[in-house]
Amino acid sequence: MDLGVVIQDSQSRVDVEMITEEADANALYDEATNNLKYRAPVMRPNDSRVLAVEKEQAAKDYYASVRTNVSTLRCLGTLRLLTWRLCLGAARLGRV
Repeated sequence: MDLGVVIQDSQSRVDVEMITEEADANALYDEATNNLKYRAPVMRPNDSRVLAVEKEQAAKDYYASVRTNVSTLRCLGTLRLLTWRLCLGAARLGRV
């Protein structure tokens, strides 16, 4: 059972069908919560191909994060070196 349905016709008009009785909405809510509470867990298939794909994706994600971190550290180091060099140059000119 749904809480409502939206239907569009050929003239781009939209019709909305909804339940209007509060008892119906409460029954739907109770049914949904019971389904969530007492449903059986979904078992994953023992497909080694799926596991291999997941492991490959996890490895790609790991190396992508390592590349991102190294790149960030390199940029920060370059920025630090640049600011040190500019301050040192300004000090030699007597501006600091």
